[in-house]
Amino acid sequence: MASEGLAPTTREVIARRVREERTARGWSQQELARRLEEQTGKSVARIVVSRIEATGEDRERRNIAVDDLNALALALGVAPVMLQTLRDDEAPIRVIGESGPVFPSGDWRRMLRSGLPMSVPEKTAVALVQGRADQIAEATTDEIPMIALAMIHDLENMLRAWHTGHSRHTAEEPAPVPMADFDTTGKG
Repeated sequence: MASEGLAPTTREVIARRVREERTARGWSQQELARRLEEQTGKSVARIVVSRIEATGEDRERRNIAVDDLNALALALGVAPVMLQTLRDDEAPIRVIGESGPVFPSGDWRRMLRSGLPMSVPEKTAVALVQGRADQIAEATTDEIPMIALAMIHDLENMLRAWHTGHSRHTAEEPAPVPMADFDTTGKG
């Protein structure tokens, strides 16, 4: 697996995957442009495909809009998620620009397909526990059990939201109590 420093951006992954899918079908850039024109109803020049497929420091490379991504997926006969991820599940992808977080391609694909939040539960849990640990370090002996219960409540809510695939809370499932608003005195 490549290091995080060498991880391609999502834009670079899309460029690579469009080129792979096009060449796997034996199509020229002109043929893909023709098929894109059929999908969009707009005239698409071969140079547009060339710019979409450009990677690295190429001055001619083109950012890819969501509508373009969807048109490319339709023209190539693949799901849009397949153009946003690499075939190798372990290959890293930098998902937001040049300095964004890095995910293994397979994990990123599962997140895109599932509709689950893009946060990583382990990192969220660590941050939550660290925040409560900081509160415990400043707490009196009487306050520690209430903070520990709040931490358990926070973790339960975080896991419930992760497993249900959303971070919204319904009337049956109250939102977690923010750390700053939790009454650690036990007096109500």
